[in-house]
Amino acid sequence: MKAWRQTSWGTRVAVDFFLNGTGSGLIVMSSALFLMTGQSVFLSKMIILSGLIILAAGLLVLTSELGRPTRAIYALSNLRTSWLSRGVLFNALLIIALLIGLFIVPSLFMAIVLLILSILTASYPSFLLHAAKDIELWHTPLIIGLFLFWAFAQGGVIIGMLVPKITNLLLLPMLAFIAIIAIMEGTFLSRRGKEGSALNESKKALLLGDLRRFTRPSIMLGLIIPFILFSAGLFVLTVPLFLAGGVLLFVGGFFFRYIILKSAYHRPMSVLHGKEVDKSIFIKRRG
Repeated sequence: MKAWRQTSWGTRVAVDFFLNGTGSGLIVMSSALFLMTGQSVFLSKMIILSGLIILAAGLLVLTSELGRPTRAIYALSNLRTSWLSRGVLFNALLIIALLIGLFIVPSLFMAIVLLILSILTASYPSFLLHAAKDIELWHTPLIIGLFLFWAFAQGGVIIGMLVPKITNLLLLPMLAFIAIIAIMEGTFLSRRGKEGSALNESKKALLLGDLRRFTRPSIMLGLIIPFILFSAGLFVLTVPLFLAGGVLLFVGGFFFRYIILKSAYHRPMSVLHGKEVDKSIFIKRRG
């Protein structure tokens, strides 16, 4: 039976996932650094406000994708079984916690709460995709790790942009994140399915088909060149090389989400009937 390519999730969902990962990754990294060092600069008002703005922008994009306010309400109505509902809740709770954080002094309790909520927020898109059992490309634990480490890396870039004087402290963690992402992406792309399987069709689209023009830049611009720039930054021109590598990493991070969504093939019927994936995003908008 021929596999079908999903067309319901596209650029706007990729933008939402990108902003979600960037904003939540920023709070993960800043909270973790605060817990490790005790320096309040990592939970400064500037960092909290930046995370708040990025996450709010992601929610706005998601709301526009759902189409109508009634669908946004539906997105919160099924917490027991829907990862979309849980994701909206995680986002909302993190935004509320960040709003509170703007008016209080950073503390151990605040950092722990933000760390937990931001990890949940960063991981929900991957659990949402992983739940689509008929889409073999997504149905692997690797996708959870990929979304998390891309979020951590993007969050690290934002911290470096906001507080350039600490970029030297971020270089080694950033190199580690890129190396982990590269290993997981290599494993992710090397999986093999049965002959004629949806997984093989997805790989063909990624590596040989229309999406290869995004797959290659995602790897080259998002991983290889930033790794080289961050490595050089350990010795010279730390801030400029960090910023240049960070911008390219953002490009790769967006392309990663885009190609993961656009290359998804599935067996007919079940996904389009909403058995495995939240129905609200698959409903076509009118007008």
